[in-house]
Amino acid sequence: MQWEWDDAKNVANTEKHGVSFEEALQVFTDPNGIEKEDLAHSTPKERRFWRTGRLKSGRIVTVVYTLQGDNIRLISAQERRRERREYEQAKKGAKG
Repeated sequence: MQWEWDDAKNVANTEKHGVSFEEALQVFTDPNGIEKEDLAHSTPKERRFWRTGRLKSGRIVTVVYTLQGDNIRLISAQERRRERREYEQAKKGAKG
């Protein structure tokens, strides 16, 4: 698997949300990360997924992505309250 994204979208995402796609890749190595299919935004032609995890900086970020052939294409990366709560609850449950 390889990572890909639109360079202009990466710049826009960094300016708007303060996280670059390069940095956002860290969520995929978080062993406590949670991942789900984004049914609300998936289509028959493009299934979308999101993964929430902790960056090395400590921020909890959600990455929206799709699979294109053998590649993972990043669509957005940002902090989201609902996904953060879900991440923290899952992590709490794993300790419990």
